[in-house]
Amino acid sequence: MYAVNGEAADAIRDILKREWGTPVHGSNRPLIGYFCTYTPVELLHAAGARARRIFPPEPGVPAELDLHRVAAHLPGFVCPYIKRALEHALAGHAPRMDGLVHAYSCDVTCGVFNIWKELFRPEVAVMLHQPYRLNEASLDYYLEELRGCARALQVLTGQAVTDDGLFEAAALYNGQRAYLRRLGAGRSETPPLLSAPAFLELVLFCQLRPVEQANSLLEQVLELLGGGSGAGGPAESEPADPRRVLASGSVLQDARALELVEQAEGRVVADDLCTGSRWYAEDIGEMGDPWIALAERYMGRTPCPTRDSARARSVRLEALLEASGAGSVLFLVQKFCDPHLADIPLLREFLAGKAIPSLVLELEDEGPSAEQWKTRLETFFHLGCGKG
Repeated sequence: MYAVNGEAADAIRDILKREWGTPVHGSNRPLIGYFCTYTPVELLHAAGARARRIFPPEPGVPAELDLHRVAAHLPGFVCPYIKRALEHALAGHAPRMDGLVHAYSCDVTCGVFNIWKELFRPEVAVMLHQPYRLNEASLDYYLEELRGCARALQVLTGQAVTDDGLFEAAALYNGQRAYLRRLGAGRSETPPLLSAPAFLELVLFCQLRPVEQANSLLEQVLELLGGGSGAGGPAESEPADPRRVLASGSVLQDARALELVEQAEGRVVADDLCTGSRWYAEDIGEMGDPWIALAERYMGRTPCPTRDSARARSVRLEALLEASGAGSVLFLVQKFCDPHLADIPLLREFLAGKAIPSLVLELEDEGPSAEQWKTRLETFFHLGCGKG
């Protein structure tokens, strides 16, 4: 019902299939893994390394669902994303990381940072302690954290981080963010420029492949789609249909979740995900001191629940709803993700006060529970979009 043009969809699928199978560009550079999108990937690039987000397997690769290895290191009540990522590595299916850089965020990823260090012994392991508020004192502190990380990376790569290197990295990643904003806005057009599952796979490619290779892919997709969206948004006469959905949550890697929404005749037109808009919403300033620009971007970016209050996040959700014409919110949450689950009652109360229906769906170890999700989504969309 809401599918992108069939020929274009097939072409995008072919491009992605080809690019996933293409050798990784710059594979001679040390590989640095990270868990959280608060990690300043521009700093890693400027140090001569390749940044790669630590995930369970890439799209199209069978997942490790036998979690017996990870059970020796983690309790069962941690989020499926982390359990599956560590299991995937313990099974020998993940690429070896020469280094590990993590920005302090949720307790689980911070704990797994230390477990990963002990199990896999990367040559460099840096925990960045990012302040929660941006002011003069906190900015000075975070600048020292960034410079310390740069010195640690130089030991591994032999390359010092320079102002020119940071400017170059910022330009590359800002270019990527601009491409993704244009494509992401196209989800809300009528008819849509591309489907939400296809867009998710594009974002995942950007987090798993070197920035130059990902930008080349995005350029191909934009050329195929005629340059992408201008401003996005629904047709002016179109009301805020509850089937036009804003997806909010943490890590969403499994496109089946979005496909189930579409099968229930819903359509994800915008998102508040770290595998979505929280990755690309804000640019880094390309004038002045590049270290300050880097620090200010990450300290001032769109927050997740580990960094700001539900009240602050509700303002963001309201703005996304208005810009995209979404008429409902689906909270797609990793099971046991305490920061997101703690925010949801307050966010749903806020949305109810605006007469915006919402539904909470949890991702299990095996991903979305297809039959349960199908039933709940169909009920949500067809019987009033209210209780969930």
